[in-house]
Amino acid sequence: MRSIYLIRHCQPAFPNGVKCCLGKLDLSLSEEGRLEAKKLADYFSKIALSMIITSPLARSRQTAEIISNGRYPIVSVAELEEIDTGLWDGLPFDLIKQKYPDDYQQRGENLARVPFPKGESYHQVLMRTEPCIEKMMKKYNGNLAIVGHACVNQGLLSKWMGLDLEQALGLHQSYGSISLIEMDEHSKKVKYVGKNLEAIPDQDECQAILERFHVGEDVRNHGRCVCKLALEWTDLLIQKNYNLNRNLIAA
Repeated sequence: MRSIYLIRHCQPAFPNGVKCCLGKLDLSLSEEGRLEAKKLADYFSKIALSMIITSPLARSRQTAEIISNGRYPIVSVAELEEIDTGLWDGLPFDLIKQKYPDDYQQRGENLARVPFPKGESYHQVLMRTEPCIEKMMKKYNGNLAIVGHACVNQGLLSKWMGLDLEQALGLHQSYGSISLIEMDEHSKKVKYVGKNLEAIPDQDECQAILERFHVGEDVRNHGRCVCKLALEWTDLLIQKNYNLNRNLIAA
């Protein structure tokens, strides 16, 4: 039995901070996305991977590089690029609804088969990604991490779960989420879909947040005093068998 970890890239840096329809537009990770990727790196530091397979788009490639942290080899595969959103790529969703109302309605009624204007459909994406992934899983032994995109992951998961492709959109894939597939020579079993890690900033990350928002020294001192007292109470409660997350309380 081997494990395949299907990961959505972490949060990208949207232009001017405004979310948009994102396909081939090649965005790097945001500051928040890099923090998310560091949590993934900590998680996978305790899991033996033989390879990380990634889309070549920067938001996926950078996620894979942070996860690897030099521990695991990385291979970039063009077939894993996100769905081609065509004329909508990089446009805010409000503008899309306004500019392409008929296309927007048609896609909403049949996401699996209706492509983006001058782009791809979910079905076309699955036709290029699944054969590639099957080939990669035969080529590389052991546990694999695959860093991809929402539409790519949703299509693959729907296929492996025996769902109709129209149901793919219901397979939630938030930034940095993990889906686990266990497989042997004869079968694949999806164990969970879209699991998020508990993102608790460590002491250095907390300090960086305080500096980023120019928090004054008086407020920082107050926070340190509250933290000290809270951890004293936490330790007393843990001794009385309360299940508390000390790192979360400290942050």
